[in-house]
Amino acid sequence: MKNEDFDTLQKFVQMGGSLKMLTDIEDKDLNNLYQYALQLVAFKDYHGARNIFYMLWRIDSWNFDYNFSLGLMCQQLDQHHEAIYCLCRAGTLQIDNPLPSYHAGLSYSALGNLEFATKSFTASLNWTNGRPEFSEVEISAKEQLALLDTQTKEVQNA
Repeated sequence: MKNEDFDTLQKFVQMGGSLKMLTDIEDKDLNNLYQYALQLVAFKDYHGARNIFYMLWRIDSWNFDYNFSLGLMCQQLDQHHEAIYCLCRAGTLQIDNPLPSYHAGLSYSALGNLEFATKSFTASLNWTNGRPEFSEVEISAKEQLALLDTQTKEVQNA
């Protein structure tokens, strides 16, 4: 690849372009890989699943499922900084979905960032907004906020 071509490609990707936009990759092929990664998750092969989700994310970084799934796998592997990045990106792709902010809150909590964990769980509650399909997330976010409140008070009293 010529230097000039590489510079053009690099600028394209930096401006938000994805490899999927440049190729004729079939959605069904990507879906087959995605389904395989989900099978790996079911068998608790989180490293293998993360690697496939990462490859899918590199091909199409605008796909909510790839971002969210990669974030969950990073979280499962205690790679919380990476998880937060992926989950926040997923949250921007489906702004009204409470799951990315909820899971980001779990990673912020694991890192000891109580302030951002509180913000994430609060955002998650804003998006559940009484929607019945997210009732479990709503209950859990409230429980996490109560736990964070207790932890914050303990830190302040120490």
